[in-house]
Amino acid sequence: VIEPIRGAFKMCPLTRKKPIKKNSDAIDIIKKLVFSATSIDTYVACPARFYFKYVLKLKEKENIKEDMEGIDIGKFLHDLLENAFSQFLFRKPEINKEFEKKLFAHLDREFDKVFLKKMKADSFMTRAVLHDRLSEFLQNERIRSVQKLLCLEQVFEGSINIGEEKFIFTAKLDRIDELANKELLIIDYKSGTTAKLPSKKTDKLLALNSREKIRDYVRSFQLPLYIYILEQGGKFSGNDINAALYNLRDIELDYLWKKEDKSTRKRLLDIYIDALQFILKEMIDPNIPFCPDDEERFCKYCPYYLMCR
Repeated sequence: VIEPIRGAFKMCPLTRKKPIKKNSDAIDIIKKLVFSATSIDTYVACPARFYFKYVLKLKEKENIKEDMEGIDIGKFLHDLLENAFSQFLFRKPEINKEFEKKLFAHLDREFDKVFLKKMKADSFMTRAVLHDRLSEFLQNERIRSVQKLLCLEQVFEGSINIGEEKFIFTAKLDRIDELANKELLIIDYKSGTTAKLPSKKTDKLLALNSREKIRDYVRSFQLPLYIYILEQGGKFSGNDINAALYNLRDIELDYLWKKEDKSTRKRLLDIYIDALQFILKEMIDPNIPFCPDDEERFCKYCPYYLMCR
């Protein structure tokens, strides 16, 4: 009788995630950072990831083809729309047949330069999808009540003071429109999955006493921070300001302020900025380590997955 070969292997569970102690060098680096909404959102999602990316400045791994193509297409669309709409700065956009013809001709020329060799067989389908999305985008732009285009891909700077510490922020705004009602609309183009907007449940927002609660209810500081920086600059302080994510997949605008009146907007923005101050204080608190977040479902997508174990 021949005995079957029996395989044997040992199961070793992953070690527990380890908090990273915060030393004076790390705090000094944080104090000197120029923050963006992305860097703040990174900390809120996972302090350990923030530490690896912004304190140690370790580059994220970028060898996954799908991710790289998504990044390339996002940048391509941003550059394309900036080039196309720059002629309308400080006036009302005219989305006519001539503009449409020039836009698609420019799309095809630039697409050939950037993607034709890289994508090869897939390039035909990608080009067709881009044509289709931009056609829907232009159709939507024709019916929007934009009176004037005020800026494109412009960098604004602001700051938040906490005691003697001054934290510097920058925001690169894709576009600012002046609408028919004189309200200003900050637009952030999204070519991938649209980020979640902050909650407006006041009972939850007034109890934001931990990073985890801020993660769950503020979700992203992007649009509140954009409004805060623009208001702080003074140039547009006399205007009502809204902000929206412009999803270029579904051609939908997701506004931060929907039906809220002026006083409600101010109260909510104050709550979001108070939450941001809470995060900044925690960042430079030597007694609070850079803890890996407890949401395991996001860990498998993290480029630093094994470094906090």
